[in-house]
Amino acid sequence: AQENVLYIEVRFAPTLSTRKGLSHIEVVEAVLKGLKKGEEAFGVKSNALLCGMRHHTAAQNIPVVQTANHFFKKGVVGVDLAGDELHYPPELFTEMLSLAKDYAIPLTLHAGECGCAQNVRTSIELGAKRIGHGIALENDPELIQECVAQKILIEMCPTSNLQTKTVASKEAYPFMKFLAAGLHLCINTDNRTVSGTTLTDEYLQLANWYALSFETFEATNHYAIDGAFITEAEKEKLHEKIRVAYQALV
Repeated sequence: AQENVLYIEVRFAPTLSTRKGLSHIEVVEAVLKGLKKGEEAFGVKSNALLCGMRHHTAAQNIPVVQTANHFFKKGVVGVDLAGDELHYPPELFTEMLSLAKDYAIPLTLHAGECGCAQNVRTSIELGAKRIGHGIALENDPELIQECVAQKILIEMCPTSNLQTKTVASKEAYPFMKFLAAGLHLCINTDNRTVSGTTLTDEYLQLANWYALSFETFEATNHYAIDGAFITEAEKEKLHEKIRVAYQALV
C-alpha cells in the first residue's frame, strides 16, 4: 500500500506448509484470510497463485492444482511452477499442467531463468500465458516474435536476475532489447525478502539504468493489467486508475 500497489497476485507453494499436518485446503484458507484482512486494512486488491515445486513429484504437485480448482475465482486465480528449472524442465510436469488446463486455470510459469529458451517455448506450449523471468528469450529472436504475437507477458525481476547470475551485469540485462522488440513486459520483485528489494526499488533501478520515462513505466503497468488473471471489468477499472495517476504526473 505504501508503494501505491493497486492489485497483487501473491505466489506461494502450499505443499511447503503441510509438513506439520495441515492440508492444502487449510493452508490456502489461511493465506486467503490473511490477504482479505490486508485488503480490508490497506485497500490493495489481492489474489493468490498456487505454486507447484519442480523438485516435488507429480503426487505432490497434483493436489496443488486440485486445491487451486477448489478455490478458483474465490481468491485463487492461477497456478505456477517454481524451483530448479535447470534440472527439472517444464515437460516433466505435463500431467500437472494438463490438469490445470482441464480446469481452465491460467498458468504463469517460471522459465528462461537458467539460460534455456526452449523451456520458455515448452512452457507456452503447455499453456502458460505469463513467463516468470524469461531472460533466455534473448537467445531466440523467433520465439520473441511468437511471444509478441501471442501477447505473452514477461515478468521481469532485475535485482533477482543479477543476484542469481541469470545475467552477468546490468549492461547485459535485456529489458530494453525486449521492449524494443514489442514484448509485453512487467516489473516485479521476485522474492522481496530474499532479494532485499521493493517494487519501488526495481522501478528506480531501471529508471537509473536506462533513463526511462513515465510513459514507459505506464506501458508496463498496462501490460501487467492486461496479463492479470482477473475479469475484463476489473482490468478496465485498474487501467483507468493507472491512466489517471500518470496524468497527474505530467
